[in-house]
Amino acid sequence: MHTVDGLIARGGWGLDDVQARGRANPDTFWLPPEGDLARIEVGSAVRLIFAVVDQADTVRDGRSPYGPTGAPELTVHYERMWLWVERLEGDDIVGVLQNVPVATHTRLVPNARVRFRRSDVIDIEHVPPVSMWSEIEALAKIGFPHLDESAVLRPEDPLRDPSISPTQAEVCRRFGTRPERPWAFARCLVGRQVTIDSPVLYGVHARSHRDPKQQDCGWAIWSADPDMGVAAKKEGFDIVDVGSLYDRHRRVWAYLALPTGWAFVLGAAGHEDVYQDTPPD
Repeated sequence: MHTVDGLIARGGWGLDDVQARGRANPDTFWLPPEGDLARIEVGSAVRLIFAVVDQADTVRDGRSPYGPTGAPELTVHYERMWLWVERLEGDDIVGVLQNVPVATHTRLVPNARVRFRRSDVIDIEHVPPVSMWSEIEALAKIGFPHLDESAVLRPEDPLRDPSISPTQAEVCRRFGTRPERPWAFARCLVGRQVTIDSPVLYGVHARSHRDPKQQDCGWAIWSADPDMGVAAKKEGFDIVDVGSLYDRHRRVWAYLALPTGWAFVLGAAGHEDVYQDTPPD
């Protein structure tokens, strides 16, 4: 079992015991055959299950994102991510992470080196669709240089502010709030007229909308009218996953880490009005 303290001591991450997971769930969790594992070579792509340290979420974990002292409340979250195989060292393999972890307190980033074994692998692409070396070079150019194993394993700081999307972090910084990034699979209300081209948008992160038992995070986004009740009659609302908002209206994404009780109005020509709609708890 992974613990927050144990993971924080080694960079905020660890590898899941997928062999134990397979033994416990033989009919639903299948691992690659030994022959496929033996064919892993430099340039292959493999997928592992990582345990990472993430800020607690009201919907997912039933816990507030910050504790009574103001420090982030942390939890262990599991995520499946892909790596390119860079080196084979006997029984060990050194891979380069492809993905951005959805975790607030981990040193794992794209282009980070991770040491693992063939028995940790849950999926394999022996001939990936893109070249490992070209992708590693491309990641370095956009701000993710190759990170050594030792750097990825340095202890994390459990008291620091959560690492979140740069655009979300920038909005919270500008308005002096501590981020409360919603879980990507939490649900929110979105007006049916909201599209990528909507010129005006209204958003409220209200306690009255929040129901963790129904996986509702409390966000409501709409466009038809400044009054939410009128908008509900004009356009109606759909219940959607938070993660889908990134493609539905990219600009909205930056405001979703504002805490409960905050609201915004976005308009044409970069208009922005962000305010605290209700007092904090």
